[in-house]
Amino acid sequence: MLRGSIAAAVFAAALCVAPARSTAQNFVVDHYTAADQLYTFVNNGATGASPFLAPGYACANIYVYSFQDIVACGSCFVSPNGSLEEDLHANLLSAPVTGVVPATGVVKVVFTQYTANFCDPTALGVTAASLKAFRAKGTSEIEL
Repeated sequence: MLRGSIAAAVFAAALCVAPARSTAQNFVVDHYTAADQLYTFVNNGATGASPFLAPGYACANIYVYSFQDIVACGSCFVSPNGSLEEDLHANLLSAPVTGVVPATGVVKVVFTQYTANFCDPTALGVTAASLKAFRAKGTSEIEL
């Protein structure tokens, strides 16, 4: 009986200590290497807005850094209940501002509301938590 109580207490303590995964994030941070990486952004339609109106859309503003310096950036909109795939090396690092493709670095993505008929990574608007991000590297895929 005492063993069962101790086991239950340890299990309950582990649940309290385990980090909770947030379902509503407006940014993600990841690392990259020379291996090919594919990012998928999914708009879960959580805003409830019509897919025919701008408030339902979201922007994925992508920034690539190497040694603390920005080497590339871009922004794409994702329609409600839609998805977008971006190949890091083919789409973002094909023409880095430094002229040299770095072997490693950091990828930051900020999710914003779609406004003014386009997404602009240089002038972020109101953040949005309606996008989910996934990264595939090799044969494994993870949610960021």
